[in-house]
Parts: sequence; structure tokens; C-alpha cells
Amino acid sequence: MRAAIIFAALVIGLIVPAPAGAARVVVVGLDETGSYANRDRALVLLGQVIEQLSPDDVLYLRRITEASYADACSVFRLVVPPLPARSANAFDRRSKAAHKKALNDVESVKARAIAYLAKEYQPAKAKKTDIHGFIAAAADRLAMHAGAERKVVILASDMVDNVDHRPEKCDLAGAEVFIMGFEAGTDPRKARKLRDGWTAILDSAGAGRVSWLPADMPLVLPE
Repeated sequence: MRAAIIFAALVIGLIVPAPAGAARVVVVGLDETGSYANRDRALVLLGQVIEQLSPDDVLYLRRITEASYADACSVFRLVVPPLPARSANAFDRRSKAAHKKALNDVESVKARAIAYLAKEYQPAKAKKTDIHGFIAAAADRLAMHAGAERKVVILASDMVDNVDHRPEKCDLAGAEVFIMGFEAGTDPRKARKLRDGWTAILDSAGAGRVSWLPADMPLVLPE
């Protein structure tokens, strides 16, 4: 199924505008370390995010491991196909049929990605957590979509980095950043310190806004 999703994305990518012209680009990092207890819930939340994708959107899914910048952390790139322009002629059956097929293609691509997450996606069981590496990888992908109308970065993690692969320079290009399924722990003071520290880091990396969402709160993609 993974190969099928990647193949679909590549084939669809041949007929959609260049990556820089995507309507919305979303880069997701899923924490695959044993310390993150909300992984299963995060997968459910990620499925809900995929359901919200619109035509011309692009979503990258990556693992957060001990080496999150590595190419091996890429899971898939999901390209949602565009919708054709509808004819002004209400009796144009061909146009109606093409539009209906395109809508079905949109839902099919998203459904395959969600099914893969639910049935086939396996944990990596990483020993350490490299948050900075994921942020750098996300910035690289945002740079490939410089003309995107909206940029979003999502981290499903406890945000406890114990590798410190901090890049010298990183540009999130005004992307809205969501920490989804955040695992706050038992000490509210430590949780607040962690949130404040990472919010400052993300702000300095060019984030437009940083939002922290607990595991019981779904993420609504910005339009």
C-alpha cells in the first residue's frame, strides 16, 4: 500500500502544477520514540488531518527518530489531485462527468493514505528524539513550495529532544506550526517551560504562529 500511495502521488504530480504552486503544503512529523505515549492517538488525529485536505494540497509525512533529517525518515508524499474547471453550461454532461471523476480521485487518494496509516504503517521504535532534524527537513520541503498559498508544519511529539541536531540556520517561511497530540506529562511547570522554550525556537526559525494541542483536541487545518 505504501508503494501504491507514493506511485499515485508521483503520477498525479505529472499533471498538477509545479510544487511551488501548491494550494497548501503540510509537513507532518510523527514521533517514533518509546517516550511518546500518544502515538496511536496521533495517528487517528493525522487521519483527520488528511480528510481535510483539498485539491492541489500536498502533504509530507515523516518520522521523528534519532536522525529525523535523514531521507529514511520520509514515509510518503501525498499530492491531492486538482479539480477541472466546471463548464458554465449546465447541460454539459462531459464536464459534469469529469468533475465527478476528479472528486472521486481526490477522495480515493486520501482514503488510501488513511488506510495505510491504520493498517500497514509500522512504528520505527527509535531510541532517541531529534526534533531539530525534523524542523530542518520541514523547512527544506517548505522551500520547495515557495509559492504555496498556505504552509503548515505539524509535530506529533512530546517535544523532548535528546539529540540536539540544531541547524545553524532554518527558515519555516511563516508556516503555522501545530504541536498535535502533545504529551504534557505530570508537572505543569515543566510542561509550560517546554512549551515556552520550543515556541521561542520555532518563532526564531520563522514560524508564523505556534499552537499546542493536547491529545483530546483535533487539529483544524487553516484555510
